[in-house]
Amino acid sequence: MINLRVKYIYLILCFLGLILPYSQLILILIEGNLGFEMMVTQLFGNRVSALFALDLFVTATVFVVFAINEGFKLKIKNVWIPLLATIVVGASLGFPLFLYLREINLEKKLVKK
Repeated sequence: MINLRVKYIYLILCFLGLILPYSQLILILIEGNLGFEMMVTQLFGNRVSALFALDLFVTATVFVVFAINEGFKLKIKNVWIPLLATIVVGASLGFPLFLYLREINLEKKLVKK
C-alpha cells in the first residue's frame, strides 16, 4: 500500500519538477533574455547563485550515475527517459521520474513472486 502512495507522490513531484522551472523559463522568454552568455553571467553573478548552480550540477551528475547503475542492476525499462528529462528540463523532473519508473519496476517484480 505504501508503494502505491509513493509512486503517485513521485508523479506529483514530476509535474512540479516540470512546471516550476519552466514557469521561470517562460518569463525569461517573454523578457527576451535567453542568451547563453547572459544566463551564465546571471547564474554565476554572485556566490549564492553560484553555490546553488554548482550544487545542482553535482546533484544531476550523481543522479545520472545512480540512474544508469540502478537501471542496469534492476533492469528498469526506458531508463533513458529520465536521463533525457534531466538534460532537457533538469534533475527536478529526471530524478522523480526515475524513482517513479523504479517503483513500477519493483511492483512488477513483487507481483511475479
